[in-house]
Amino acid sequence: SKSTMPIIRNLKIQAKDNELIIFATDSEVELTIKIKNNITVLSEGEILIDGSKFRTILQEIGEGDYELIKEGNSVNITGVGIEFSINSVRSDEYPLFDSFEGEPTFEIPGLSLKMMLEKTVFATRDEPSRYQMNGVLLKGDGNGFDVVATDTKRLALVSRKLDSSVNVDDINCILSTKFVTTLMKIISDTPAQVKIESNRIKVKSLELTISSKLVNGIFPDYKKAIPVCDLEVKVNKNELLSAIRKTTIFTSEITKSIRFSFQKNLLLLHSSMPESVEAHISLAVEYSGDPIEMNFNPAFVQDGLKAINNETIVIELKDPKRPAILKGDADYLYLVMPVLARE
Repeated sequence: SKSTMPIIRNLKIQAKDNELIIFATDSEVELTIKIKNNITVLSEGEILIDGSKFRTILQEIGEGDYELIKEGNSVNITGVGIEFSINSVRSDEYPLFDSFEGEPTFEIPGLSLKMMLEKTVFATRDEPSRYQMNGVLLKGDGNGFDVVATDTKRLALVSRKLDSSVNVDDINCILSTKFVTTLMKIISDTPAQVKIESNRIKVKSLELTISSKLVNGIFPDYKKAIPVCDLEVKVNKNELLSAIRKTTIFTSEITKSIRFSFQKNLLLLHSSMPESVEAHISLAVEYSGDPIEMNFNPAFVQDGLKAINNETIVIELKDPKRPAILKGDADYLYLVMPVLARE
């Protein structure tokens, strides 16, 4: 709706071969959906209709039998006791969409793809000067791939092996955040075919096809950012989340960090504000190393914990100036940088 191309505020609706095909785009992401059930095509043709108004009408009129009829420059939507008329424009001015042709690069269950994107996309960074950080990296590794996102203060990584013996070493592309968030909303529990071209990605699942331009740029070497740690803490995820929420009560924009003090079988959380108010929360953990104290942005730690489904969280540490690594689910890693005190 914010595009400088007014025509793409419309949906293109095409009726042919007793099915309805809906096209939508914002110039970055293209979406095509075919509807075959409960559709009767009385005469073939296509229309352009204002997407926002059409959606509002459908939300308000509810389920039922309706007709879409093109008459001149208008589209009439009629049903029992209702009739709407919306202006339509010439459909031949609408952008042409790339079709999904040829063999896919790989195939993956739709919900698996959605899960990997959900566990990473929140760690992207909205910074125009470093647009490659605004996306999610898809990097091939043998017969599997890594899905990675980072804003330089944290990093989320999912490593997935494919069920087949497909070699995906050539995959090395950055998916736009808008494409990823749109895909997560619409992907279903069906096999998804993924095709990666030189500057575009396409995903097809049943009667739905979504495609987008790839993000240009070089993604940071994420593997070099992951330290080899020699300290390990085990803690209950929900108990840690609860403790962080309590401690965060006494943080502000100025002091948006809390102190984590790891001691033998004990984690102490501390926060304070300039008004001389403080919070001290203690939590039982499994830890036998030397005491270590670090400050973290509580929101970043909470994001990583929420992305892990396992009840027991493993926190790996190196030293107070190196990032902490959160693990729990197989093939998932979340790295968060400490907040260092200003000299």
